[in-house]
Amino acid sequence: MLGLVLAVAAEPARAQSTGRFHLVRSASGSKGAPDGTRFIFEDPRTVFQAGKDRQVLVTFEWQGPAGRHHCEGAWKDPSGRTVFTSAADVNVPGTRFGVYWGLSLPDTVATGTWVIETRVDGEQAGAYLPGAE
Repeated sequence: MLGLVLAVAAEPARAQSTGRFHLVRSASGSKGAPDGTRFIFEDPRTVFQAGKDRQVLVTFEWQGPAGRHHCEGAWKDPSGRTVFTSAADVNVPGTRFGVYWGLSLPDTVATGTWVIETRVDGEQAGAYLPGAE
């Protein structure tokens, strides 16, 4: 069975964020929807199957200054090559904000360690570390 496994780093808020933006939370699933200022997963999980699951959704929440921010997520395959980049512009009235991004899964996908690296306003802002079984 070809699978894709996502695993969050042990302490993403401290270990992966630098500068003005601090990663507070990251999570994944294949189904969900925005609920106010948060993204809620119907099926929070870290294991996905190519050919069965259609997509992987990952949400990030940061603590940082209020204002307009440009957020980017770079999906990297096991070879370290960026295969897809997502972007979002958000206008944040408070100091906590988040975005979610999705990656469509083809019937076959490279197995190994996948990484989604984020930037906010050009600064590194944390990563969600997917891997494969």
